[in-house]
Amino acid sequence: MRSKDLATYLKRKNFQIIGREVFNDVLCYVLEEKDVDRPKKIWIAPDRGFRYLKHESQYLTPVDALDSDVPMEAPTIFRTTISYQQHGEIWFPKAVFAEYAWVDFKPEDPIISGQKLEIKNFKINHDIPPETFTVDIPDDAMITVNRERQKLSKAEFLKRYGQQ
Repeated sequence: MRSKDLATYLKRKNFQIIGREVFNDVLCYVLEEKDVDRPKKIWIAPDRGFRYLKHESQYLTPVDALDSDVPMEAPTIFRTTISYQQHGEIWFPKAVFAEYAWVDFKPEDPIISGQKLEIKNFKINHDIPPETFTVDIPDDAMITVNRERQKLSKAEFLKRYGQQ
């Protein structure tokens, strides 16, 4: 889902609405993709600009620990939850929490790993000085541009693409 917009992802994966559910005090549509190996669900909030609040996928995770109580291939869930903040009519992510957890194993300690990303000091529609994105290119640098098959000198690069 990382490289596609939500509508394209849902259509390509053939998600279907299976119901409605309240998640974090927000009414959501619950959509599901039934894949034999990796069932997926997503909670979409119409009141949050049809952003998704939660995404889950399940699969089997190989376990290397021989002395572990976990089976050699343990059912695992990957879950992402997102909270939003509204600026004008647009909802922007405020915090994202991603976690891996065992499914139906040791309820008192189910999380394998997790990470949280918080957006702080968020500003929209403010001026950014051009020098913020200016790169000082060394005179002897050779530059490869993805769509080019040759390396360009600094002078060739600036002539072709410019720098303002």
